[in-house]
Amino acid sequence: MRLRLSRKLPHPWNSEEHWVKADMIGTVSYERLSPIKLGRDQYGNRKYLNFQIDPEGLKEIRKCVLIALGMEDLTWSL
Repeated sequence: MRLRLSRKLPHPWNSEEHWVKADMIGTVSYERLSPIKLGRDQYGNRKYLNFQIDPEGLKEIRKCVLIALGMEDLTWSL
């Protein structure tokens, strides 16, 4: 699924479009994920990207995942 974001991400993720690979689902521990670092502020504290996909985009991603799992008849419940 092609995903258009409401704002650009920093380099090297600053492409005009992004893709959701709904048929390539994996399990990842939350503790192993790290946010995108944006450098440091004037006080030396780290800055991180705080970004969320809009609710309509998330609904489309969920629909694509259900289709990839062969559960497309459940998309009505989204």
